[in-house]
Amino acid sequence: MPNNILLYERQTIRQKWLWLLLGGTTLYLLYGSFAAMFIQNSAVPPMMATSLLIMLGVDILLWLMKLEFLIKTDGFYFRFRPFTIRYKRVAWEDLEDIRVRSYKPLREFGGWGLRIGFGGQGMALTISGNKGVQLVFKNGRRILIGTRQAEKVEQILSQLKNPHSAE
Repeated sequence: MPNNILLYERQTIRQKWLWLLLGGTTLYLLYGSFAAMFIQNSAVPPMMATSLLIMLGVDILLWLMKLEFLIKTDGFYFRFRPFTIRYKRVAWEDLEDIRVRSYKPLREFGGWGLRIGFGGQGMALTISGNKGVQLVFKNGRRILIGTRQAEKVEQILSQLKNPHSAE
């Protein structure tokens, strides 16, 4: 029973405007490259080739980016692919506090993604939104994990802190 999964959450980048912007830019550069090679019968300008490679790299990186976390009876697990492949486990006894909170992504962390916060805020792993699970370790370290299921997480954390409240 120590490894029962109480909650699993997986987030991907789903902002349509971002994908339209990135996809449009990549297609524009791709068209320009093909036009240079096959219509003008010339070499692709180095700046265009470099830009296309960079855009393809960004597209692939963002497509692969996934934030996942599990709440289990023996701890909190998270990973932010492709930066972390294996889940990192945080045992409940290593935490001084764990709670759901609202945050200001731009003001506190300078945006979304894998971020280091300003003024001792710690690290943030977020995809979108402004709700997160704040982990405060006994050694003072802080990590904020973004969530789209704030109410559900609060419910589970409350039950873990007061195991007899669900009865």
